[in-house]
Amino acid sequence: MNPFFCGMLVAVSMTCSVGPGLMLYFQATVSRGFVSGLSVLAGLWASDLGIITVSYFGLLQVLKTVHNQRIAAIISSTILIGFGLLQWIKKPAIISRTAPSGPTDPQPKLLKGFLSGFLINSCNPVVFAFWMTLIGIAGINFGMRTRSFFAFFIGLVSCAMIFDSTKCFIFSRITLHLNSTVLPWINRVLGIALMLAAAAILYKSFFSFSFP
Repeated sequence: MNPFFCGMLVAVSMTCSVGPGLMLYFQATVSRGFVSGLSVLAGLWASDLGIITVSYFGLLQVLKTVHNQRIAAIISSTILIGFGLLQWIKKPAIISRTAPSGPTDPQPKLLKGFLSGFLINSCNPVVFAFWMTLIGIAGINFGMRTRSFFAFFIGLVSCAMIFDSTKCFIFSRITLHLNSTVLPWINRVLGIALMLAAAAILYKSFFSFSFP
């Protein structure tokens, strides 16, 4: 199969996955609109691209020791728990349908969304393991540093970005059916998801998890 289309098939399977990143940009989109959701997505993908680059050049060898994995797990879990608790205590921003479109001060909110997506994705060791494994599989099948290898990842990344942006747009349409009662519960579900992710990271790191 053409490596580009093979990458697209992997991207299709990725869109069906549910994790803290999906919950985060869903919450941002339904509470603050499509552009805010895109800012979170940009942070998630900036983190993914950074992890792919670092993994490709083999700079994650330091995380292959159990001791360093556990230190990374404790730090990342603490950050995720902090984000989770923040979702519980903060009040959701509700889009006014009568007010002019667009936030009053978009820059800080967009930057905050970008940084939230970047940090939450970067604090998940499972994301590192996923990309490292995928790079290894692609290297075996297509050869490292070949045109087919790069075509595979171009197909994967471009297709996944399009699918994620499409989901973000669909989520923004859901906003029309939500109200001030539903939105706080979305925040709480996100908070629970982040704290469960933190617990899973700690469990896997101390009992079963290791990088390939």
